[in-house]
Amino acid sequence: MKKNSIFLFSSQSLYQTKFWIDISIKLKFLKKESLIICFDTESQNLLLQKNVKHVFIKSKINDDKNILQEIFKRYNFINYKTVLKHEEIFYGKRNYFKILKKFLTYITQIEDLFLSLKNTRITLIQELSGFSSSLSLYYVSKKFKRNNYFIEPSFFDERFHITLNTLMCNPITNNKISKNINILQIVNKIKSLKKIIIPKKDVSHFLNPFYKILNFINIIRFFEKIFKKFFLNIQYDFDEIFKYSFSFLKNLINYFFLYFFYSRRINKNRVYHYFPLHVPNDFALTLRSPTYLNQINLIKGLLKKIPKHEFLYIKEHPARIGALSFIDAFSVLSKYKNIEILHPSINSYEILENCKSVITINSKTGYEALIMNKPLFVFGESYYKNLDFVSYCNLNNINLNQTKNIIHKKLNNFFKKLYCQTFYGQLYYSGKTNINNFAKSIYNLK
Repeated sequence: MKKNSIFLFSSQSLYQTKFWIDISIKLKFLKKESLIICFDTESQNLLLQKNVKHVFIKSKINDDKNILQEIFKRYNFINYKTVLKHEEIFYGKRNYFKILKKFLTYITQIEDLFLSLKNTRITLIQELSGFSSSLSLYYVSKKFKRNNYFIEPSFFDERFHITLNTLMCNPITNNKISKNINILQIVNKIKSLKKIIIPKKDVSHFLNPFYKILNFINIIRFFEKIFKKFFLNIQYDFDEIFKYSFSFLKNLINYFFLYFFYSRRINKNRVYHYFPLHVPNDFALTLRSPTYLNQINLIKGLLKKIPKHEFLYIKEHPARIGALSFIDAFSVLSKYKNIEILHPSINSYEILENCKSVITINSKTGYEALIMNKPLFVFGESYYKNLDFVSYCNLNNINLNQTKNIIHKKLNNFFKKLYCQTFYGQLYYSGKTNINNFAKSIYNLK
């Protein structure tokens, strides 16, 4: 007897729910059933209003030690602190045990959902993130041996990667992409444009800290969420309203003081290496490379490896300007004379043109370095770490004088394979064309 099948979509906030509703409607037109798993009351209210099939997961805190210990044993959560590292540090220091209890409570409710669908073929699709809502779904799906598809943005514009049952960089292949694709044309176009590719859902993150705070929509949303949470008892999965808002203020303060240390131009007469700073609370670090969460310590280690007559240029990620503590930055800039912090507005391709090498944990700048034929040193879990012409290293064995020459044929094959591991569409953008493309991209997942 053939099993019924259903798509499960995870939504952590209202804007995500609106997107998944549009995808569900499109899939229904294509004869595919969907169910949205939501973690906030606003989404639940909208789903009820739209009469869309869904399940609401409550973030109640369970204090029953017997139940919690039983879940620990069942899932073999030995190093559970690492599991929830992302949510613990995302908004700043938080109550770890509160997060842990919420995570385990999510697990019990999701287990009930999976048991209710035991005779149904489940295809779970969610954005890759390190929040307890996402990870609870991931671990329950592993326990029940159901497929969990994580989605994350690609280096290529308007395309995304899908990883199956893993948090690491191991994307599935899109068999519908022609093997005869002209990858040189695609890569050369990226090189000629010399601009970073920003998913539409992340555009607001790339604003100057000053404009983030003075953004009218952000101000209205701040007071709306406070009122709803504390007066209407609305549940939010992203519920650290004050901590999140305070992080914007901290970024602005850091930006103000760093403003006087930024270098506005690149001294091209110097021999320099380039280390692009990563978003400090991004899953690329918290989940994939937690060893290098403290980027200041990594920078100090690198400065001990760089010859005194050579320089290290660093630059903040344009999506988190001001995330670098000015106190930490000053401690490095005042101690070492061969380091400069570049203004965030400087185009990374301009920096790459004359650099001796690029050093990264797993930044997308790594792709740009390869395009620009620059020696690349990689510290963390990334899509390009295992290439023959990339130096995968750590502070103990890095040797900046031993670089590997890029083999262009292998480089082209890498980008071609990478492109064939992408799908057309963008998360959380509800333009009609994008909804059609995204739905078609996930239609045949099982």
